[in-house]
Amino acid sequence: MNTSRSHHRPIKGASLKIRLMLMIFAILSTGGCATTGDNGVWRRLVDSSHSSIKQKSVWVPLAAAAVLAATTADREISEWAIEHQPVFGSTDNASDWSDWLSNGLVASALISSFVRRDDKYQPLVTDIFALGGAYVYSSVVKGVAKRTRPDGTDDLSFPSLHATWAFSAAQITARQVSTLETPYAGAIQAGLFTLASASAWARVEAARHYPSDVLVGAAIGNFFAGIGNACLEKQKNVTVSYAPTQDGGELRIQWLFR
Repeated sequence: MNTSRSHHRPIKGASLKIRLMLMIFAILSTGGCATTGDNGVWRRLVDSSHSSIKQKSVWVPLAAAAVLAATTADREISEWAIEHQPVFGSTDNASDWSDWLSNGLVASALISSFVRRDDKYQPLVTDIFALGGAYVYSSVVKGVAKRTRPDGTDDLSFPSLHATWAFSAAQITARQVSTLETPYAGAIQAGLFTLASASAWARVEAARHYPSDVLVGAAIGNFFAGIGNACLEKQKNVTVSYAPTQDGGELRIQWLFR
């Protein structure tokens, strides 16, 4: 074992906060908007969120995280992973691999979106918004939940940003792969989600997150990627243009929906 075991109980009421955040996430994701109108942009985003939350890749990890957070299994799995280091061998290796894998997946998502762009920069713009939205949402939840990490370093354990980005990026890249005419598309997609899962598990072995943290992070990533995928199906186009001004220039993004 390459690290000392230093486990701290989450702050009082943290398990309740986790359950509440899971409920809030589900409510916000499935909620409607009565004042936007049937043809508004927000209405389209809400419709896309409805489609995304129904995916197994979103509600299954949320349900699993809720079960773990409500029992002692969350802490027991974390302690076992930190003690035995079954995959990465040490907390340092696990931490490094989690960074490499999540960053590599984000790079693959952006590169594949850029390569497949058209003259309206589809789907690059939508995918950037999806990745950014997932990151911001997870960051906000971290600040509200304030769950202490397994190693006790801070209270930003819930949810895992690494898992959020890894799975949102894997979903985006997998969508791009599905458009390729290759018999290996299925194998490549399976490999992408294996890498995302490895990145998430590495955070557990690194003593940075509990299993429920990475499960919720994965659900958030899948949810926002799902919104982006649904929007791409409904979107007419995204126009990116540059207009010179007296002081320099202006970048304009016009997002049009059918």
